[in-house]
Amino acid sequence: MSKAVENVVSRGIEKEHRTRILFDAFRRNISMRTDRSFVWLMMGQWLLGIFLAAFVSPSTWIGATPSVHIHVWIATIFGGVLAAFPILMALLYPGTARTRHTMAIAQGVWTAFLIHLTGGRIETHFHAFGSMAFLVFYRDWKVLLTATSVVVIDHVVRGSLWPISVYGVAFDSTYRFIEHAAWLTWLDVFLIASCFRHQREAYDICRRRAELECANAEVECRVQQRTQELERATHELEAEYAAREALHSELMSASRKAGKAEVATGVLHNVGNVLNSLNVSGQVLAEKVTNSPVDKLAKTAEILKEQDDIAEFLETERGRFFPQVIEQLYEKFEKGR
Repeated sequence: MSKAVENVVSRGIEKEHRTRILFDAFRRNISMRTDRSFVWLMMGQWLLGIFLAAFVSPSTWIGATPSVHIHVWIATIFGGVLAAFPILMALLYPGTARTRHTMAIAQGVWTAFLIHLTGGRIETHFHAFGSMAFLVFYRDWKVLLTATSVVVIDHVVRGSLWPISVYGVAFDSTYRFIEHAAWLTWLDVFLIASCFRHQREAYDICRRRAELECANAEVECRVQQRTQELERATHELEAEYAAREALHSELMSASRKAGKAEVATGVLHNVGNVLNSLNVSGQVLAEKVTNSPVDKLAKTAEILKEQDDIAEFLETERGRFFPQVIEQLYEKFEKGR
């Protein structure tokens, strides 16, 4: 598997995991809010039970003469316990599945209890439908099944043992509960379908949010990478600029040295020219000195000094040339002036 494919798979797993986390948090948030709503509903149903027991149940069970019925005490005590337990669960374990199912069971029991307090009036049976409408706020189809099961079991048991408390008649068909169960089942079909549709929509929203978060994280990662690359490039440019500044300083120093060397070379060249001229002049002077008749004149003078008698020497064969030599030397001195 290539690295690109591995990255795609890893991102897909990460998105799916993040989607599941967001979806679970979303469901927990809904459950917690619904739990708080049911706290108030339980308290309201408790007060409603006391009201029905005080004003409806005596007239139903005793007759036209109103009097305090035992149902008032049952509504106060049993209703208080029935409301307190789910409220305590909502406060201690908000948003959990056991709290949801506790609410569903309590709501089913409240339906049975209110039906009992009203003497099995058909109007009170609609409380079951209202309970389902409230429970659907949990967006959990299992909660609906729990509440429906409680209501159906109550109708089966009490319909068989005590039909007057359920249907308001002393004798009733054993299979009457099927009608009530059918109506609840028909309602549950639509509510459960609504729960599934809501869960799909919520999951899609969470998935889009997870994709958006992953995209934002990827963009932030790329921005950080680009920022690091820019910082490295900036450091490299600063280092290169410093190196070029150092090189420029060295070049300027070398240039100054080269200028000085060029000036020194020019001076040396001029000095060399002067020395060459002096050398040539010295050579010429040396040649002139070498070829100068002074030496010959000096030798002629030494020869004459060696002679005791110059007149006698001049008469000799060698001495006869000395006047000519002296004359020639004189001519050379005249030319050399």
